[in-house]
Amino acid sequence: MINQKRSLVLKMTITAVLVMGIYGCDKSEGIVSREDTAEDTLTSVTAEVMDMELAHAVQVALSKQESLVDVDIAVIANDGEVRLSGVVDSQEQHDQALQAATGVAGVGVVDDKIEVKKQN
Repeated sequence: MINQKRSLVLKMTITAVLVMGIYGCDKSEGIVSREDTAEDTLTSVTAEVMDMELAHAVQVALSKQESLVDVDIAVIANDGEVRLSGVVDSQEQHDQALQAATGVAGVGVVDDKIEVKKQN
């Protein structure tokens, strides 16, 4: 959690430096491309931070499920779409993981890549 906060602060700091540098490079009229680049960079970083927050929220929801405590499910978020991947022991664990993820605010679509172990 602390590492995620440090990473977030670092990304935001780098973004701020980039934006200030781009805006400060040339203040003459008519140079739109640099402003567009700065805005695009800021938008991109903001979206990445939101994706990280959404993935974290899904991880928290998964960790609250007793049956999933010892299960390693990877979560990747991209613009409201969340991909879950990993291997679970039962269909019940699979269904609980999907239910937990879809119950998180901001999750639009869940890309289910979770595999259920075959029982011998």
